Amino acid sequence: MTLRLQIGVALRPLPGERMCGDAIVTHVHHGVALVAVIDGLGHGPGAARASAAACAYIDAHRDEPLARVVEGCDRALRQTRGAVMTLIRVDPSRAILQHVAIGNVETRYRGNGDVCALTVPGVVGTRLRKVRERSFSVAPGDLFVIYTDGISSQFDLAALAHLPAQELADQLLRTHAKDHDDAGCAVIRC
Repeated sequence: MTLRLQIGVALRPLPGERMCGDAIVTHVHHGVALVAVIDGLGHGPGAARASAAACAYIDAHRDEPLARVVEGCDRALRQTRGAVMTLIRVDPSRAILQHVAIGNVETRYRGNGDVCALTVPGVVGTRLRKVRERSFSVAPGDLFVIYTDGISSQFDLAALAHLPAQELADQLLRTHAKDHDDAGCAVIRC
């Protein structure tokens, strides 16, 4: 069974700011998708520099194991204010999802499987002590929403689950983005 992935992303800076401290990286190579949602601490230029440094590191090391990518980001972000992030890699041909998360970039799951995408406390760029990568089996129809703390967690995923991935990401940004922070989210539908 090979999954057919849909990926949607939505992002905006704090109202009144020109630079966004939240960032999203997506790569699909040989059918395997990597999605990273990054929140540079705070907002404005300093947060944007931190998230840009994370994006550059992820881009250059996207084929490495996720835990190693986060450990490398930790070194690359030491001269910045730091960031929190979640990385997910989905291999549709094997129906496997890998997940690693540091800080409060949350992941919500809707499906019939047993997926518990927990985060480890911390800030990437501050000499992380522990990076924990987890793997899960996924099935057609499984839905993952990864979002920064600029998106309110009060959304009803069951009521939105019928939307295509991009429409769902756009809807969350439109209706649940907070007025006092940058906001970003990514949606993966298997």
